[in-house]
This record gives sequence, structure tokens and C-alpha cells, in this order.
Amino acid sequence: MANENIVLELVEEISEALVFLELEDVQSIASVHSLFEKLTSKLVKKEDQHKVSLAIEDLLKDLLMEDVEDIPAALTYINSCMSAFQSIYRDGIINNDVVFPELASAGDNTGLKLPNNVDESIFMEFIGRQETDLHEFESKIMDLDSGSVEEMIPELKRFIHTLKGESGLMGLSDSEAVCHKIEDIIENGFTPNLIDLLLQVKDWLLNYFSYYTGEITTKITSEKILEKINNFQPGASDAAPKTQVTKSKTQVTKPKQDVKAVESAGDTEEKEKVIKTLKEKFENSSNPLEGDLELLGDFILETSEHLENADAHLMILEGDPQNDESLNTVFRAFHTVKGVAGFLDLTMVGTLAHEAENLLDKARKGEMRFVGPVCEITFQSLDRLKFLVIALQKSMSTNVYIPYDEVVPEIIYNLRQIIAGKTEGLDLDDSDQMPVARQQFPDGDTSDVAVVKSGGQRNVKIKEFVKVDSHRLDKLVNTIGEMVIVETMVSQLIEENAIKDKDDGQISARLNQMNKITRELQEMGTSLRMVPVKPVFQKMARLVRDLSKKMKRPVNFVMVGEDTELDKTVVDMIGDPLVHLVRNSMDHGIEATFEERRALDKPDIGRIELRSFNAGGNIYIEIEDDGKGLDKDAILAKAIKQGLVKENEKISDRDLYNLIFEAGFSTAKKVTDVSGRGVGMDVVRKNIAVLRGRVEISSEKGKGSVISIVLPLTLAIIEGMIIAVGEEKYIIPTLSIITSLRPEKENLNTIMDKGEMLNLKGELIPIFRLENIFNANAAIKDPTKGLIVVVEHDGKKLGLLTDKLLGQSQIVIKSLGESMHGIDGLSGGAILPDGRVGLILDIGGIMKIALSNSKKKKAVAEN
Repeated sequence: MANENIVLELVEEISEALVFLELEDVQSIASVHSLFEKLTSKLVKKEDQHKVSLAIEDLLKDLLMEDVEDIPAALTYINSCMSAFQSIYRDGIINNDVVFPELASAGDNTGLKLPNNVDESIFMEFIGRQETDLHEFESKIMDLDSGSVEEMIPELKRFIHTLKGESGLMGLSDSEAVCHKIEDIIENGFTPNLIDLLLQVKDWLLNYFSYYTGEITTKITSEKILEKINNFQPGASDAAPKTQVTKSKTQVTKPKQDVKAVESAGDTEEKEKVIKTLKEKFENSSNPLEGDLELLGDFILETSEHLENADAHLMILEGDPQNDESLNTVFRAFHTVKGVAGFLDLTMVGTLAHEAENLLDKARKGEMRFVGPVCEITFQSLDRLKFLVIALQKSMSTNVYIPYDEVVPEIIYNLRQIIAGKTEGLDLDDSDQMPVARQQFPDGDTSDVAVVKSGGQRNVKIKEFVKVDSHRLDKLVNTIGEMVIVETMVSQLIEENAIKDKDDGQISARLNQMNKITRELQEMGTSLRMVPVKPVFQKMARLVRDLSKKMKRPVNFVMVGEDTELDKTVVDMIGDPLVHLVRNSMDHGIEATFEERRALDKPDIGRIELRSFNAGGNIYIEIEDDGKGLDKDAILAKAIKQGLVKENEKISDRDLYNLIFEAGFSTAKKVTDVSGRGVGMDVVRKNIAVLRGRVEISSEKGKGSVISIVLPLTLAIIEGMIIAVGEEKYIIPTLSIITSLRPEKENLNTIMDKGEMLNLKGELIPIFRLENIFNANAAIKDPTKGLIVVVEHDGKKLGLLTDKLLGQSQIVIKSLGESMHGIDGLSGGAILPDGRVGLILDIGGIMKIALSNSKKKKAVAEN
């Protein structure tokens, strides 16, 4: 067991090292290679694992010698193997359930993996939404912890039931089997330990589907998770919610065909019986207006899209009954409508869609041809579903819901007869039905109709959504940015050439109007890329729950502002930093025992709050805990030991706290599988810097800490101040600027070891000449004849000597390209109003250069 713990530590250390692997850095590759040598030596007795570790050693040697043709495939192989190792040693999955990828085929293990006999477009649509759906599923599971059992259990059942059916349709037998088993468990009633099982099922499903997308190459079979489900024993726990849900007494079951009871298609008695049963079922169904209206609105929009698509393919099928692609498309539309309608308790819609789906399934299996009555009844079913959707939309605006439509039972009866092979005497003429477009939802007297009104007025305007390819969206935003630049150029050209406005100011007025429109377009374009941070926050909720159980450290996790929106790229990249920060709050922040907390007059249960909000043109994401707080003495001692701070050197709390972001810095007394190696916080700073953000820390020993991440709203556009330095022009992000001034001679000082300083209201601020790093020609040397722009970054201030300010403008950021990538002091470029390219200054990088120069001067002075 001791050896396995060592292997686990090595696996985790390698996984973290791979995060920082830089192919340009030979030492970085060599370090990872050394770790694999250690791992290989520990796996001698496990032949398959030893072989894999040895193969990766050889691959890393080839990387060192630059002898690898397909580097992305090699890295995919290494990461996939590490996922397999983690599955074995961290997650406890039996070796036989884990498959290591073959090195020879590493390049072939990426991309979509398609099951046999499944339409690629259907499968891609299904797989593409699973990650989002499963995270939403996890969110509902987490709600069970807070006691929302009666509300959540039915939703969880519906999700699993729908996924089971879809998995079967896609030929994913493992997923279908797991969903079937867990559905039976949920049907047996809720007990608190069911939450853990559901979370394990969600994790398994996510990994299972990730294999088919090509994100991972390790395919995990269903045996282990099925074993857990089969061995599940309902039970209680100390943290059990008070409310429990037992098996529902009124269940909507799959309609069964009793063919023997139907003597003929014209059996009036049987028909009346069927219609009466359906009428009672529909009239006793729940009122969707009492549910989530936002979900109902989404259903109306998505279903309308599915039905219109099905309509087009039905027209194709009518002329070409053998067209399997169109038949599958129509089947998929009815199947999807059925599943979502069931989720929303839209009984009449779901039942009709389900019966039509049964008919289409027989056609797909070749049991009947899509001609004559089969085609006609499918058209009728589709038309009636369209009408029901229009009626639902009207319901949301009138607040009146009609649960029964007399045409639907007639169609359902005919569907059943055709499925049973009894088409004689069926009346499929729908000429007496008004066209869908003309049928009206009752407005006035409803005495002859069964009407249900919701408890209160909840009229909601349905939002309309259009799916847009992200690349098109990026192109739109970039094009709008170019238009802004050109508009600015025109304005400047008119101003510089002093074009006379002969029409009493009309040119200026038109320019102002164009300026307003372009700015609005720019804001709209930017807003299209904005998405809520909720999915990322939800992942953190799951992380806290898992760590809380693992560490036996109960924590109340609170999310605030999860609907705050950020640029999609920022949301995608913020996940990793938050994982490290939340882990640190759990491991280093929250006290390990109740006794420790009680000694400080704190509640037994710790508290971690994750919040997001807008302030000052930025987005703030903060993690606050009520734990131990940062130990300044321990941080200082470690910093002195590592040579980051000298003995007796004065350092502010802010600068001291920022030392925890240094690579390899950790005050942990022992390394755990949660944190302690001193690499996580370095990841945080690097990732946030890429997003042009910053991290701030405030803490009080014994009371807790707050870590704030400050991010720009968008990565594409910034407000910038254009400055001139000699013959060159640069851009300073406006958010970094404190003030600008032309200094008087008496406010300038030269201090030994520190160089030129500006006295700004009693505060000494170092002056930095931009010409020194950019070699700008003809720059002003005398500060009293130029301008000093005072900027701030991470609490430090710096005065930048410039020739003059040229004005403030919205800047569309452009990449500098590979040749200029990573240059200290620069973060990008932009096209200026005069058509020239200006460089955007990275204030953090400039300050590093200034600090480095200051240290060199000090060293020279001391020598």
C-alpha cells in the first residue's frame, strides 16, 4: 500500500508538471523525463503499466532530441496515459477497466469516434450537448443536498429516462445500460446516499462521452459503475435532507397496444373508449404555466425549429419513401419533442409525439413502408404538434392554458390502428380541420372548453435564439472593430485638414451620428460573445463537495452572482485558476477540526463564498473563506529561506502576500493530494496574466482571506491612451493610468540606488524612460519638457516619461505574431487612427523591467 501511495504522488506530480511543460524549454522536458524514470522504477511488478511508463520515457527523450514528427499526437498520448494512471491510483478504478492508448496509433486517437450504423450529424448533435447537459444534471443533484428533493427527483428521473432512450438510439449500449439501472434505483425512492451514487454516474457518463468526442483516448467500460449501482444499498446519513420522495403513485407509462381489443378499424366503441381515456389523462395533467416559464419558452423555440425541419424532410419522403436520411431526421424530431415535453410535463404534446415516434420507428426498421396512410398520418401529427406549440406560446401571453384538444385523441387513435396494421375504414381526411395558421386560441368566452388559469399573472415575452458558428461571431466582432478604426481615421482626417463645413455643421453632425452607431455596433458585437460564469461556478460547487467529504471537513459553499457575464474565452480559461484557489481555501484556509474553529468563536461548519460582480469597467471574481487566514510570519520566513526577501527588509502586506504566487513557493508542512507542492498558485497568476487580469489578496490571521481576480469584460477591445515617444506611438490601457502631468523641476529627484524619482504629493514614484527599452529616436530627454504618465499595477506605481498625449480611443487589439510573441513590456498591437501600427504596453511587464534595472543599479552602487 505504501508503494501505491508513492506512485499516486508521482502521478499527481507528473500531471501538474505536464501543465507547465514548455517544448522550447529543454530543462522543462528533462524534469518531466526524470519524474517518469522514478515512476517506471516503481511499476516494475506491473508489466502493462511499466511498459507504458517506459514508452513515455523514450518519447520524452525523442522530444529532447527534437526527433518527434507529430508533437500534438505525442502530447495527446502522454496526457491520455496520465488520465489512465489517475483513474487507477486516484479514482480507484480496477486495472481491467482502464485501457492505455497505443503509442503507434496516438495520432489516430483524436477526433469524433462514431458508433456503427449511426448518422454522423445526429451523433455529433447528441454528443455536442452532453457536457452542458451533464453539468446541469450535476447542478440538480447538488440541489438535493440543500433539501430540494421533491422538486429535483422528478427532473433527475426525466433526464436519465431521456438519456437512456437517446443512448439506445445512438447505439451506445454502455450508457443505455447505466441509465436503465440508475433509473430503477431512483424509482425506488430517495435516500441521502443516493446523491453520491448519482454524482459517480454523472462523472462516468462525462468520461464515457469524452471518449467519443476524442477529448480522451482512454475508454472506461461500464462494469465498474454498474457494479456500484447493483451493490447500492439505500441508507441515511447525518447530512440527510429532511424531505424524502417516494415512488410516484401516478406515473406516465409507455402506451401499450391491445390489438386484440380492436375488432376493426371502425370499432366505434373501442374508439370512444380510447378517446375518453386520453381526454381524462390530458385534462388531469399539470399546468405548465405554473412551472419554469423560461424553460417553457426555450421549448417552444427549439420545438418549432425541429418541427419545421421535419416538415421539409417529410416533403422529401413523400416523393422518395426510401430516403433513410430524411426518415431518420423526422424520427429524431418527434423523439426529441417527446423527451423534452416529458421533462416539462406537457402530457398532450409528449403523448402525440411518442405515438408518432412509434410509427416512424416501424418504418425505420422496415416493418412498414412510408406511403399512403403512414405518410398521411405523420403529416397530420406534425401539423397538430405545430398547432399545440402555437397554442402554448399564446398561453404564455394570455395566461390561459387549455390542457385538452379534441383533435389529438383522434390522431392518436388512428396512429395506433395503423401501427396495428388496421387501416380499413380509417378516416384520414383532415379537410374539416382548420389550417394551423388560422386556428385561434380562445380569447373570450371559454365556457365550452376546459380551461386552466395559472395562480398569478406571469406573462413572459419569449426570447428568440439563433445558433451562430463561433468563428462567424469572431469575424463579425473583428469587422466591427475595423469599422471603428476607419471611422476614427475619417474623423481625424477631417480635423487635421481643417475641412470647412459648408453646410452649417452637417458634416460634423453626420460624423457624430456615425460615431454613435459604430460604438453601439461595437458594444452589440462584444455582447454576443458574453456568457454567464454559472457553469464554472457549478464545477467549483462540486469540487468543494468532493473535497469536503474527502477531507472530512464540512463546508457551506455559497455562490453569488453566477449570472454575471464574461467573454466566452475568459470563462473557458478561468476554470483552472479557480480550481487551485478553491483547493487552497479548503486545504490551507478552513480549519481541520471543529475544536480549532470553536477556539476562535467560529461556527463548526466553515464557509467559502464564490462571487462575481461588475465594478469600474471590470469583472471581479472573489473567493472568500472564514478560515485561518494567511500566516505572514510563515510566508516571510519561507521567503527569506528561498532568497526572495532579505533579512530585515521592509515589505508591505500586499507584496508579502503576492509571494505565494511565486513558482515553488509553499508554506505547507506536508504535501497532500489536494495541494502543497507550490505550483498551483503560479498557475493562477500565469493564467490570469494571459487574460490581462490581476490577482489581489487581503487576509487577516484567524479570520479568513479574500482573493480577488480582476478581469476585463472582453479580450478584443480596450480603452487606451495613445502617447508619443520620439517618432513612435504607444498605447497605455486607460485602466492602468492614475494621472498625467508635466513636472516642475523641484518635484524631480535623483536618489542613489533608485535613479530618477517624481515627488507626487509627498509620494516618491520612480520614473522610467520608455526610450530605453524601445530605442525610440528623438525622444524628449528633459522631463520638464515632456509629460509623465503615472501608472499602477499590483499596488506599485511608476512614472512613464513621454513626449505628449495624443488622445484616448477604443483600441481593437491585434496579435503581434510569433516573431514578436513574448516581448517584455508589450501585450499586443493596434491600428491607430492615422493608419500606423501602435504597440500596446504591458504595464506589469514594464514594471518588471524597471525593477530589474533598479536592482542592477543598486548592485553596481554596492560594489
